[in-house]
Amino acid sequence: DNYIKKKVAKKSNFLQVPVSEFRSSGYKAFAYNEALINSKKNIRKEIMKETEIENNKQADNGTYNLSFEESLSFTHRGKEQEKYVKIIDQILQDYIENEDYSQFDTHIENLFLEMAYEHQHEISKRLIQKARKEKLEAINDIFEVELVEKPAQPAWMGGLSQMLSYLHDNSKPEYNYKIYASSDHIYSTGISLKAKTVYEVSCGIAILLYQVKFGFAIACIQYDFDWGGEFDSVLKSTTITIKPFALNKDNNHSVTLFVSQKMAKFHKSINSAFENRNKEIEDFISKTNK
Repeated sequence: DNYIKKKVAKKSNFLQVPVSEFRSSGYKAFAYNEALINSKKNIRKEIMKETEIENNKQADNGTYNLSFEESLSFTHRGKEQEKYVKIIDQILQDYIENEDYSQFDTHIENLFLEMAYEHQHEISKRLIQKARKEKLEAINDIFEVELVEKPAQPAWMGGLSQMLSYLHDNSKPEYNYKIYASSDHIYSTGISLKAKTVYEVSCGIAILLYQVKFGFAIACIQYDFDWGGEFDSVLKSTTITIKPFALNKDNNHSVTLFVSQKMAKFHKSINSAFENRNKEIEDFISKTNK
């Protein structure tokens, strides 16, 4: 009898559930398919997820009962900025907690206050130039471009070639680019990954929320470094994306989606940079063995 029960249970896709009956032991006449139930649970989860996304989309279409002009007040700007800063901070915190970056020294930092000056200046330059090109420059002189004053031409140049070189170089204007990251109308944060070995690539992502003329914008700046001989010290590349948002609607879903997508791209770029660095090392070693 027990042998038959075991064989039936083994051949069947059903789970036999013991029950108390008049006899000492027995099995229900019916059973259930665990895989089927799990699939139904997954379907319910997907439906709930889709419903949540749809609700978020509907929320994004809300108007706050404010006109476009009313939404531009500094009081409203401040409240909106505070709300979206919390969303950005949470996304970064979740990312750090869920990823294993033991091969890096990992920091959440304000790039425009904590990065080395020469790198900070170069990234600021690229960001400001892109913001101006896309007509998304920050208000209240948060982005500053200052013409560098050059020394007056000396009376003696030490030769014609030096004179021509001096005149050529001084004919090109130079500018200093600054971002005032401590302003009330801007918020900057980011993740910095500093490689512990030559085989990994130091890199980072900065997220900048700042106020613009008719709303606010979020800039995501992805960057990495090249090996400088002893450590990663040469700013290699930057990828900058800027997205504007209106202030008279709820942008919870849009902000979350935009920042999350940029974090996903950043994650992929880490693996790609690792592969490129190691190929570069292998190519060099192979040349030394010829």
